[in-house]
Parts: sequence; C-alpha cells; structure tokens
Amino acid sequence: MPAESTRAFRQHSRNLKSVEHGLLMAERAHKAAIRRNHQDEIEFHSRMHLLVVGVMAEARLRKILWDPSGFNKRERDLVLSKRSQLERWELAVEYAFRRHYTIPMHLGLDALPQPQRDQSARLRSMLGTDLKPVIETRNDVAHGFWEWIMNARETSITAAAPSLLNYLQIHRRSGALAELGGLIYALAISEPTFQRDYDEHLDAIEAFSRGFAADDFTSWKQTMAPMPQPAPIRVI
Repeated sequence: MPAESTRAFRQHSRNLKSVEHGLLMAERAHKAAIRRNHQDEIEFHSRMHLLVVGVMAEARLRKILWDPSGFNKRERDLVLSKRSQLERWELAVEYAFRRHYTIPMHLGLDALPQPQRDQSARLRSMLGTDLKPVIETRNDVAHGFWEWIMNARETSITAAAPSLLNYLQIHRRSGALAELGGLIYALAISEPTFQRDYDEHLDAIEAFSRGFAADDFTSWKQTMAPMPQPAPIRVI
C-alpha cells in the first residue's frame, strides 16, 4: 500500500471521527434550544446542525477516497477534480462499479450486469435525493445566504432562502447519509461486502427517508419540554 495514501487515510479517518463528535455536539445544542423554546436559538442551531451534517458528508467521502484498499491515485484524482461534492460522490459510485465489473470508460453503466445495473441507478438516485439538498443548503448556510440566495457573482437575488428544517428533519437526513456513505464505502473497497450488506443499508436508508417530513415533530417536541421544577419548601 502506498505510504502517502495510508498516511492520508489515517488523517482523514481522524478528521471524520472529530466531525462526527462535532455533529453530536450540534445535535445536543439544537435540542437544548428546543427545550428552552427560544426561537432565535432554535433557528441558529438548525442552521449549524445542518451545516455540520454537510461537513460530515464531505469528510466521509474523503475517508472513502483515501482508503488504500479502494480507489487508486488516478481514480481519486479524477473524483477530486470535480468542484461539486455531489459530482464527487456520483463519480465515486461510478468508478467503484467500473473497477469491480471491469466496465471500460467508453461504455455507460448500463453495461453492468443485473442486479448491479439497478443498484447503480438506485445509489445515484439516492445521492440526488438525500445528499444534494443537504450539500446545497450547507453551502448556502456557509456563504451567509440565510435570508436570500444570491447568484454566482453575488450581484442579485435569485430566491428566498428555503425554510429551516426542524431537528428531526435534519437528524433523519444525517442518518440516511451515514447509511448511504457506509454502503458506498463497502462498494469502494469490497464488492462482496457491498452485496452482502446492500439490503440492510437500503432498508435503513428508506426507514430514515420515510421520516424526512417529520410529521411527528410536534409530538416529539412535547417530550423535550423541561420537567417542571418542584415548588420550594417553605420553612416555618
């Protein structure tokens, strides 16, 4: 294994672990604001929570790309040449399938055998559904487009900022991304492991996805209300 990729893999693994710890802290702060029922705090922590989820997705992809058991330097360089995080994830999926099933670059992924052809399409669809909105919103939050979205040259308004997501909406997207990242990681380093774990990961992603609307947020929020404090005992 090349020393460079082994060293970088260890560093990116530690980065991801640190970001995951930061996500836990962001979740706790978001919950605390909900308990206090302070709207300004809730809005701020909603943005920070979502921002860290997007950072986690980026850190997870770096770990996948630098695992010495997975992509080679040429594949990794091609993925990293893309500026868009979504394009990077999509290429990671494409190159992993091409390598495992020896599909040359001049052929499309429809040259894959079944069921891998359907699996490839499903993964790319989930990336567009589960990952793209988080990454795009993360970029808007990071660039300070909290009320209005600006054009690329930042000279005019293109739209109002999207409505803030609540805690459950962000938390469930975070869970779906973690499962999706785990599935793509397995694909990158071991096709047999990917096939073995495919249905398990897919079931978990779909379970999170069914809760994206968070219709149960109001009832969940009631469970987060602070416990009433006992009245002080009067000493006579």
